[in-house]
Amino acid sequence: MKRIGIFVGGVFIGVLLGGGVALVARGRPELQVSTTTSSSNGVAVRPVDQTVLLVWTSGGLPAGLAELVGGLPGVASLTVVRGDLITVPGPDGVIPIDALAVEGDYQEFVPAADRAEFDRLGARDAILGTTSATLRRLARGDAVEVGEGVQFTVRAVVPDVVVGGAEMVLSIEAGEALGVVTPRFLLVSIDGERAAVEAAIRGLIRDVPVRVRGPGETPFMRHGDAVLPQSFVKAAFGEFSYSAGSGRSIIPDEQWVAANIVTEEVPILGTVRCHREVVPALRGALQQLVDEGVARVVDVAGFAGCYEPRLIAPGAGLSRHSWGIALDINYSENQKGVGSSQDPRLVEVMERWGFGWGGRWLIPDPAHFEWIRPPIP
Repeated sequence: MKRIGIFVGGVFIGVLLGGGVALVARGRPELQVSTTTSSSNGVAVRPVDQTVLLVWTSGGLPAGLAELVGGLPGVASLTVVRGDLITVPGPDGVIPIDALAVEGDYQEFVPAADRAEFDRLGARDAILGTTSATLRRLARGDAVEVGEGVQFTVRAVVPDVVVGGAEMVLSIEAGEALGVVTPRFLLVSIDGERAAVEAAIRGLIRDVPVRVRGPGETPFMRHGDAVLPQSFVKAAFGEFSYSAGSGRSIIPDEQWVAANIVTEEVPILGTVRCHREVVPALRGALQQLVDEGVARVVDVAGFAGCYEPRLIAPGAGLSRHSWGIALDINYSENQKGVGSSQDPRLVEVMERWGFGWGGRWLIPDPAHFEWIRPPIP
């Protein structure tokens, strides 16, 4: 498995693709998280100036939020970023692409060296993150097919962090034509006290949970920032095409399944079907629970599977179960959106072995554990 790494919850988890994390705000110096300075717990991080905030809500931003936030004291500027999955032709169906659509003012929030590329982003152009370009063996000037007979030109390839870990960034016009229309998050440049600005933003959004982050607090300034972007999942576990099944099930490419999905015996759970690359970590986590005498924190009858190729919801993106890198444990007592009954010892061990816990998500899914990094030595 290709070892990748990012910051998750303030913890550095490997080698950062593209090197460093950078954002800028209008008229302000570059904000950077570096891998060159060690903190007391061994995490490589450099203190950052919090002049940019990420604001997102699950399922898309409430209507009119951008205008309200733009009028708050302490807000200098902002941009709305749209995001949806699109599909491109694949060898056995379609390939899902995590796409963003940005307005002209997005360039104010990226490093100076990349601003001109966003300024010149046309209706038939695409900007790719480094990981996406590597997966597709594409470079500046190449053509990328985004539909039957529809091609875009790669305007630029930029570090993943500049595009929020997305695979493809389009203009608003191109996004509308391809269905990238959901307003997912705001990037907000502030010139006031963060605490006051954040409190004011939260005061505007009372009906749905909202997440507000600053640089260095999240690996990528985008929605769904608690999990690996899809481009990183593909880099680590492979990209596959799929066709639609019944309901929200999908039928992945058989060759990818044969090469990557295995059936193995592990402690406590017995037989599982997962991606071959996560089995060692899963086995290690479950064996640790056995060794510590707390295997009872896992209810075998409540195990709801690992490899389950499906959409998150009808019309939504692919579940990480489709890659066989997520597990639902003690499912019956830990329903999505409901309070957790998971034993903290289970959560601690699973996180130690590289599985992020859905109970920490904006919309909690406490039965869900999903691979996000290699185990901590």
